[in-house]
Amino acid sequence: AKFSRSLTPRVGEEICSYGFPLASILASTGSLSVGTLNSLSGIGNNVAEFQISIPIQPGNSGGPVLNRKGHVIGIILGKLDDAALASATGQIPQNVNFAISSLAVNAFLNANHVPYRRSGWLSFSKSNEKIAAEAQKYTVRVICYR
Repeated sequence: AKFSRSLTPRVGEEICSYGFPLASILASTGSLSVGTLNSLSGIGNNVAEFQISIPIQPGNSGGPVLNRKGHVIGIILGKLDDAALASATGQIPQNVNFAISSLAVNAFLNANHVPYRRSGWLSFSKSNEKIAAEAQKYTVRVICYR
């Protein structure tokens, strides 16, 4: 995986994620989902996160959020609690999901002396098929048993 050299993604940018949503019910192989970067901050204006419209299910958490060049711009965090928000406001949120920004991820990796790669200065947009093929090489399913 390569992190995007550009540290600031853009609102409205088409993005995608690669993960293993509902792998015990759906396919156990990875899948690519496409959406939009909706906001450069998360709940309570948290700038370490951003809001995305990519559908999120259990099994997506920890997966990469990728720009059209296939570079990592964030890590899937989760979504609003539909039931809790419906109980509190009477409204069911629709596709309100969040990712940890690459700035926050890079800061964590730097603080813990974990090396990572950045994209080159010159790179081009890729097809969804190419992005999925590349993401499949470095994204693995992690299962936790209790």
